[in-house]
Amino acid sequence: MLLAALALVACGTTSPSVKRIEFSERTRDHAIFLEQQGDIVGALYQRRVLYAMNPDDAKARAETYRLNQLIELRLSQLEKDFSLAGAQGSSVRQRLVALKLLMLDGRHAAALDYLREQDRGNALESQSLKDREALRALALRRKKVEQQLEEHELQKKNEIAERTQKQLIKKRKADALFREGLKALSEDLDSAIALLTESLRYDPGNRQVNMQLQRAKKMQITLRKIEQKKKVTKKLAPES
Repeated sequence: MLLAALALVACGTTSPSVKRIEFSERTRDHAIFLEQQGDIVGALYQRRVLYAMNPDDAKARAETYRLNQLIELRLSQLEKDFSLAGAQGSSVRQRLVALKLLMLDGRHAAALDYLREQDRGNALESQSLKDREALRALALRRKKVEQQLEEHELQKKNEIAERTQKQLIKKRKADALFREGLKALSEDLDSAIALLTESLRYDPGNRQVNMQLQRAKKMQITLRKIEQKKKVTKKLAPES
């Protein structure tokens, strides 16, 4: 999931960090709901979105791994059921299992081959109305899941692109303020400090900006001490 988060507006009534937390909580709750409904693939996608938002989140990574393992386990069991249904000659059962396999893995080769062969033989026409309705419901559910996955993937891509664009804008702003701050160092220390401080606000992790800011502050302190010393010397000097 990944889908993204999910737009965050810095000047809004809710801070970006709060909105990010709210989005994470909604995504987590939705993942739990989907899993409870038996939609493991949808739940896995939601967990992937959480993991993509915060790769350092051990719980999100663990949940993603757990759901992957659960899908592999169910695939293994369904493959056994699929083989058993074939050995028993139950085409209806085998077709249902094949559709369930595709719900978990849309590229499952054995299930795809079987369904293609079934369709070519027009086996569906010989089944009862109840069986056809069951198959149709499974097919519709599979289509819905695929559409949801596509929508989630598109959402994630859009959110990542938007985040990247915002970060790029901030970086450019920070660089411009840094260049102005460097120019002001030799002319106006107060302005230089203000510009460098603003640059650091846009790019907090920039060591070079922080180093120049500390340098400017030290220069400012030194100049103030010199000015103070001059004032004291002037007061102590005898009047002519």
